[in-house]
Amino acid sequence: MRFTGWICSFVLMTMAASVYAADNCIAAAEMREIARHFTQFEGLAKKGEFCFDDTPTAHLLAGIMFMRKTDFGSTQPVSRDELFSGRFKNDWYGYLVGRISDFQIDQDCPPGVVAYVSFFSTSMYVCPLALTPSFTALDRASVFMHEARHLDGYPHVTCSHGAREGLRGACDTRISDGGSYAVTVETYAQISKYAGGLHPALRAYARSAAIIHAEETFEEPVRIDRTAQFLVLSKDRQFHSLSLNADTVQTKELGSLPGLGRINMRGPYMVQFPDDKTQTAGYVFSRNEGETEQQAGDLVIGYNKSTVAERTEFMEMHSSAQWNAQLMKGSVRFLCDPQNKTPTELALSEEPVGFIYPTGYDRAAYTVQLMSESGRIYDIGCSQRRPFVRASLLAFDQPYRRVLKVGADVIALRKDGRLFRLNGATATPLNTPFDGRVYELVPNQHVEFLDAN
Repeated sequence: MRFTGWICSFVLMTMAASVYAADNCIAAAEMREIARHFTQFEGLAKKGEFCFDDTPTAHLLAGIMFMRKTDFGSTQPVSRDELFSGRFKNDWYGYLVGRISDFQIDQDCPPGVVAYVSFFSTSMYVCPLALTPSFTALDRASVFMHEARHLDGYPHVTCSHGAREGLRGACDTRISDGGSYAVTVETYAQISKYAGGLHPALRAYARSAAIIHAEETFEEPVRIDRTAQFLVLSKDRQFHSLSLNADTVQTKELGSLPGLGRINMRGPYMVQFPDDKTQTAGYVFSRNEGETEQQAGDLVIGYNKSTVAERTEFMEMHSSAQWNAQLMKGSVRFLCDPQNKTPTELALSEEPVGFIYPTGYDRAAYTVQLMSESGRIYDIGCSQRRPFVRASLLAFDQPYRRVLKVGADVIALRKDGRLFRLNGATATPLNTPFDGRVYELVPNQHVEFLDAN
């Protein structure tokens, strides 16, 4: 295929989700209205109502219907930061049909490409990746807006730093320019904050989508009014936020989960791998938003398709923007190239405990640390698209299940459920309402515009 002059939307080890539709069918009158703007649907419109199934056409129409029918209310105040300017808030669908005349499904898209447009056409080319149950209708609505914005004369640039460093056409210069990635952030932020009738879990999902695109798709940093915190999951399956202020520990009870399991981050998303190996892995949320049917990326899809015996060998995963690692009981499986889905497995010389983040969780980093049962630490990662496991120069006073830095603070979780504040080689116990009952420790952030009531 020739992509010269075409502008592409990329998904790089990011998110997936289930189909969203308010009803199981599109009414005949709605189908006629859609066909009035997009004549490719005239044949379907003549048949009357259209009921959703698992076909590419159904997924395409679900995205169109989301744009037509989602109610955002009349009052949508803008954010004090750069997450939501309200630039496109009034009429998504009108914006789309004013620029796009038809949708072409391209079965031969390169890996990771979701959709693209040509400088010389009003057609939008949609790739199979966007037309499966792994993408929500709200994702497609954001993609449609993103691509339509390109036709107003907004190309992408090659990312010079950050999580997408070196990727051609995967960044914009700044969000204030109002280009295609600014539209992506805007649509997800608007969905999360103002969409009426949306399931709380999908609202939380849209929140994370707005944040991850704001963080990773601009050359100049985006202003986001937020506060970094720790998130603790106690053994009674209760989430608590935790922040440190000098010698004071502040906690707040949030939501709960139906079961325990290791939690791994995919940017601002949380993915849980249940201790009960008969249960599948998936996205979880901290404020009782509930569950979604979506699968959280290719590695999780593979895990969920595996047998219970195979899941028992799996411990957890590390997710970066351009590489991933699966920790097994005696090895690490690496995906160091986003264009190559074949893993490379390296054996471990001793029993692992899990991934630790003493410098913070960073999707742009190509090295993370692995704690062993002996307390020795290993650096693992990818260099020049090749995996490595090597002894680290880092050392702690004892083995920890988790070590995590948030802001200027470093907290460690011991296997007995106790938390410690680390200052170099000094470990100071943290007194909390859940002493000895901590199961998991992950990063958290309060985003004022998206999280304020």
